[in-house]
Amino acid sequence: MSLIGESVTIVKSPDLGFEGRRGRVVLETANTLLIADGGLRFTVAKKGVSLRLGRSGETVEGDSISGRLEDRLEAKRR
Repeated sequence: MSLIGESVTIVKSPDLGFEGRRGRVVLETANTLLIADGGLRFTVAKKGVSLRLGRSGETVEGDSISGRLEDRLEAKRR
């Protein structure tokens, strides 16, 4: 599952300054998400973070989406 383009809310983060922040994921790397909130962009580590997806309301744990997107998709196909 790619989060690029998804609206998210940070529910839990080791960095308390990120909790409650919202935005749209514009880039996903193996260990981070780049999130745009209006004109501001911020990078959040996937490790230890919980995200609520705007479209479905589902909560996703960052640890479960760690690693490269390509590797996760390949593992899912097997």
